Amino acid sequence: MQSFHGMPLGEVFSSLAQWPLQWLSGVLARQSTALRKLSTLVERPTPDAAAGFASALWDWRSTAAAAPFDLVRSEYAAGVQCGAIERSILASAAFERDLGALERLTLGPFARTV
Repeated sequence: MQSFHGMPLGEVFSSLAQWPLQWLSGVLARQSTALRKLSTLVERPTPDAAAGFASALWDWRSTAAAAPFDLVRSEYAAGVQCGAIERSILASAAFERDLGALERLTLGPFARTV
């Protein structure tokens, strides 16, 4: 049986195929939250509902803007999982530091902060 760094090719392709679905499910969950809060605002317009919708919209907007960076992070994780990229805490930290700096430079106030 063919393998890639000791991992059967079926597992390699399986792990690579799953990451877009995991990422997409997270994005759809955040959009669903924003839509739910919008429907609450339309049905019962109160200041609390408006604030909830505004915060959900801001979260969704920053999430949508950060989507390309999330894709790069997912690609890196999939590469590590399948063995194409060496498992290294130092390399992972350097990758995240550089990508985080690029995200903050590109998105400005829409960049996520910890």
